Amino acid sequence: MKIAVFHNLPSGGAKRVLIEQLKGLKKNHSVTLFYRPYSLKGHRFLRDFHNFYSLKRSHRKLAYKINQGFDLCLVHPDKLTQAPFILRFLTIPSIYYCHEWLRIVYEPELSISNKLPLLNLIYEKMTRLIRKQIDYKNTSSATLILTNSKFTQANIQKAYRKKSIVCYPGVDTNIFKPTSQNRTQVLFIGQRADINGWQLASKLGLPIKVIDQQNLTDQKLAQEYSKSLGVLCVSFNEPFGLVSLEAQACQTPVLAVNQGGYQETVLDSQTGYLLPRQVASFTDKISYLKQNSKQVTKLGSNGQKHVAKRFSWEKHSNTLNNQIIKLTHEA
Repeated sequence: MKIAVFHNLPSGGAKRVLIEQLKGLKKNHSVTLFYRPYSLKGHRFLRDFHNFYSLKRSHRKLAYKINQGFDLCLVHPDKLTQAPFILRFLTIPSIYYCHEWLRIVYEPELSISNKLPLLNLIYEKMTRLIRKQIDYKNTSSATLILTNSKFTQANIQKAYRKKSIVCYPGVDTNIFKPTSQNRTQVLFIGQRADINGWQLASKLGLPIKVIDQQNLTDQKLAQEYSKSLGVLCVSFNEPFGLVSLEAQACQTPVLAVNQGGYQETVLDSQTGYLLPRQVASFTDKISYLKQNSKQVTKLGSNGQKHVAKRFSWEKHSNTLNNQIIKLTHEA
């Protein structure tokens, strides 16, 4: 089968999913990747005009090309609009892998600050409304929606009134595996941003190692996990959270807030802990782990087995391939 794959993703977990999907699809299909790296500079108004209007024309032209030469199109988000315009113009079956809803318009943690000057506040509200309408129409145009968790699945139903199928991401356990390191540090992966839960992490009163995974190879990242007594997973409304899986694959306990995708990847008191967003809850568990190395070992061992059993890229690829076959047979 001839499959077109479209994306305009930044670096990060979503792009890792895309890369693994391409590896799996190429085993059974002819795959062509379409990537549109737009990087406009200049005034905000000009960038928004491009994203809202000019981009639409560009995607229409690309969709015409894809419609003529492919059996199916697998679509990932466009960082400029979330759900990409191309979904509107595809006449062949399309699968949209929705990593998350348009978070800036649905989540209170990302709401507009009232401290903005009045004109800026009005403009921001107006552009977010336009983005919401674009994202809704584009998402609704997909033939089938796949997503990364039951948490995101519920958000999709709520925001777009569309059903979706969960296709869990996985972990490469040949890379993410324990190494012979002393487990002494507490690890925080990501930027020091409020949406990532840094406000909570910074109040723990503990030395925390902060790492931006984009600056490390996977092998180096696995080594950092393996040096860690525990990994903090404290983002707000995390759609899925590859960090929690990677940590468990390296036999590292996860200390996560009890919300979002973490509830589907972490087994409470078995592979780590699902905790309320409270400083005392996290400091108590970290202190407990520091004093109980056997519990660290037990949680880590359970976590590695849990990931190997439930979250492999092979399972992900099989689910995706089965949905492709089913969709094209129904078309």
